[in-house]
Amino acid sequence: MAVMRSGAVLTAAAQAEGVGATAAELAEDLQLTAASDGSVITVEAGGDTGAEAAARANAVVAAYQAYVKADATNVAAAAVAATTGQAAANDDGLNQQRATVSGINARLAQFDDGVQTVDQAVAPTTPSSPVPLRDGLIAAVVGALLAAGVVLWRRGSRPADTRTMLRGAGVPVLGALDAGSPRGPAPAVDLEGASAALLSLDFATADRAPGPVLVSDLRAGAGSADVVVALASAAVARGSSVAVISLDADPAPLLGRLGVPVVPAPLSRASEAGSFLVPAQRVTDPEGRTGCRVGRLSPRLVRGGELDGVFATLLGAHDLVLLHSGPLSTSPDGYAAVRASAAVVAVVSAEDSAQEVSEAWTALGDRLVVAGRRVDGAVLTRRRRGVRRPASGSGAPALPGGAAQPKPPQRPVVSGASDR
Repeated sequence: MAVMRSGAVLTAAAQAEGVGATAAELAEDLQLTAASDGSVITVEAGGDTGAEAAARANAVVAAYQAYVKADATNVAAAAVAATTGQAAANDDGLNQQRATVSGINARLAQFDDGVQTVDQAVAPTTPSSPVPLRDGLIAAVVGALLAAGVVLWRRGSRPADTRTMLRGAGVPVLGALDAGSPRGPAPAVDLEGASAALLSLDFATADRAPGPVLVSDLRAGAGSADVVVALASAAVARGSSVAVISLDADPAPLLGRLGVPVVPAPLSRASEAGSFLVPAQRVTDPEGRTGCRVGRLSPRLVRGGELDGVFATLLGAHDLVLLHSGPLSTSPDGYAAVRASAAVVAVVSAEDSAQEVSEAWTALGDRLVVAGRRVDGAVLTRRRRGVRRPASGSGAPALPGGAAQPKPPQRPVVSGASDR
């Protein structure tokens, strides 16, 4: 709702034909009411006539659609620039760049503005009330006549709104990737999207000393395991060697997605840091060779001040070290690794409400301030229906299988108009 009330949206809406109001006047006459999950929004606009009220409601909706589409276009353009700005090492690298750019453009065309208009608002036949529009919702409850309304069907979740919130916090959004249920089947890796996110991470950390990248959920279940798998797959596809270290209290979901059938024993001695990793069978290069290895660290080692030596050994043998953790506000091992990490990446579910994201972000910020760190980037995750790996690669063998996670129901945003 904050995006609909933003100056950019209302200024554009005020310029539409038949509105007859400034952005400030629209802000006063605009009534937004959100459903409990924050995804269904009722928008009411008032005016001196029914036609004017309907025009204002439609103008706000149209301006909102244009804003979301422009935001998505800018993000795509930045991803393309990041992709093409890095010189390709060979023809394979150049082909990978071209494939990534094509994938970004295709995703942008598919997303469009993320909103589908079903019905336009129409003018009421009689005035609903002479009082200011802020009373419109109450009037509707007691039987006041409202317009038919503008119905907006949001495809999936609200990534544009979440992205805007993150940018307001000064956190770069590295990309948006698919995620599955922690105990359900893993989604197919979107290699183009993951490659773009990895390149964005490269640019965000270009001035840092080499070090591991800590990837953690903002809220439990946001999909950090799937993000780690996607980033590792993108790195291996471009020829890098990757080490993935689980700091999660429950490593099974991550290990199952990586193709590790048995939970390995955790490393307990820093002196053995060069020999405790096992192959991740589901992360391979274009020739089918395993380019990723995975392991665990014992809590005693993590919290005992020996991480720098362990990570130095891992970085000497691998191009990229990814650390996976649950929410840093509740994970002691993940939090202990913050200072030894070159970058901290938060995984945010686009399906979480604004209040849930805000509360979790505050808790995370409190932890990081004490550690003298900040979030260096965020990855948005979204659920997809009917997307899974091939049958041979869905979930850990020890875990119960399941049907593909259903796509969240499409959710309407209703905009109505009333005259005064």
